[in-house]
Order: sequence, then C-alpha cells, then structure tokens
Amino acid sequence: MPESLRKDFTIYIDEVQNFITDDIASILEEARKYRLRLVMASQYTRQLADINPHVYNSLIGNVGTFIALGVGHDDSEMLSRYFDVTPMDLQKIQPLH
Repeated sequence: MPESLRKDFTIYIDEVQNFITDDIASILEEARKYRLRLVMASQYTRQLADINPHVYNSLIGNVGTFIALGVGHDDSEMLSRYFDVTPMDLQKIQPLH
C-alpha cells in the first residue's frame, strides 16, 4: 500500500517487558514509515534489563516521548539524561491527588 494511503495506527502495550522479542526492534525501527505508533509502559526500567541489548537500545533509541511518574533512584539516573532535570528532581515528583 502506498504510504500516502496508510492510516495512523496505535498499539498500546502495558507491562511491555512481557511482550519484548527480538522482532520488536525491527518493528520500532520501521514503525514510522507504516504510520504505526507504539505506546509502551513498564513500572521501572530494571524490568527491561534482561532483554537483548540490541532490543533495549532500539527501544530507548526510538522513543519519541518519555513520561516519568513516581521515579525511583535507579530510573532517575537513567531518565535524567532525557529530561533537562537532575535525578533528584525526578525522584521528587509527587503523585497527583
């Protein structure tokens, strides 16, 4: 199908660590040209630590938007590189009431 005829499509994946395979790296690298968006969530990045390094790098490298809520110490160290804040700033995020 020509790219001009493709429609936007979004896949939502909660607990993404349970669905990661080597094929997901290819999907992430090709998603834009197919107008595919993936919204992926996990509770903390350590859950992704056991996956193939190529897949992890593809996952992190193809992220368009990070959302961080209730970040712990380990995640704040990694995520602070993607936000213009310190790790401590991320750890101080208060829950919404």
